[in-house]
Amino acid sequence: MVLFYEVTKFSILNFKVIKRILYNFAFYKLTSHFGYMKKIIQLTTLILFLSSIIGCKEEPSLLRVYVRKSDNNLLDKGLYGKVLISSDASSNPPTSKYSDAKMTNDASFAEFNLDPFFATHRAANGDTVRSGYFKINVKLDDIEGDTTVRVTYKTTSVQTIYLKN
Repeated sequence: MVLFYEVTKFSILNFKVIKRILYNFAFYKLTSHFGYMKKIIQLTTLILFLSSIIGCKEEPSLLRVYVRKSDNNLLDKGLYGKVLISSDASSNPPTSKYSDAKMTNDASFAEFNLDPFFATHRAANGDTVRSGYFKINVKLDDIEGDTTVRVTYKTTSVQTIYLKN
């Protein structure tokens, strides 16, 4: 019985010593290589930051016009409305002359890239101009709809037009 107690005591003591040695060894390894790890983390962070700056590109100025029926349904397949946009000269501040026309697609929307408008509008009125006002007219056979929208520089503006029956 005394022998079993001595062996158990020795085993527990031995386990504590082995645990302490392993802990010290692991801690030493972590602290001795921490300088390299810190440099690797800094280098990786720098590479990710620079790639995000280089990869950034300016967003285009878009106007997306959704066309719906008066009951809020999309246009039927095969029906394409003609969307006309023209600058609103009576707006405050006045908007330079611009007009464009497109047909809606199968998803019942037309998308206009307004970067050419902003290039001429900002050149004529100064670089501080960041928006323009447009009148939108939609024609589908004998049904029409219209509204006014404000478009902002380098963002996507969205407008939904409901056709009147």
